[in-house]
Amino acid sequence: MRLAQIYGVIGFYLDHKAAVDLMIGNQNGLNRYDGKSLTRVTTNFTGYVFEDRTGNLWLSEGEINGSQMTLSRYDGRAFTRIQSDKQIFGISEDRAGNIWFGTWNGVYRYDGKSVASFNKVPNPMSQWYEK
Repeated sequence: MRLAQIYGVIGFYLDHKAAVDLMIGNQNGLNRYDGKSLTRVTTNFTGYVFEDRTGNLWLSEGEINGSQMTLSRYDGRAFTRIQSDKQIFGISEDRAGNIWFGTWNGVYRYDGKSVASFNKVPNPMSQWYEK
């Protein structure tokens, strides 16, 4: 597969551990471009791509129609599913190493052991989104 064959890019990340690796997320999955060739890492729809301070990649992946997304951690060898929701928007890390992510249902924090919700009120948009 050539880089020109990648379309519908949703997210991408330049890997700081490697000399040239570019991680590209799109409707066909997560792809790694090493400056010469493109390798598919997973075939799951991949949206957001984020690297934490320890080098793990965090992805929003799932169904292309958006019916179910999953926050997943990729350590370079295997994927670990952390949390599923209708949609996952944005992934970030705080100074303590917690992973934060947003969904239609609010904001969540993953501390490496469990997911905590920081939602105080119901989402008024969910009445339309849940249908």
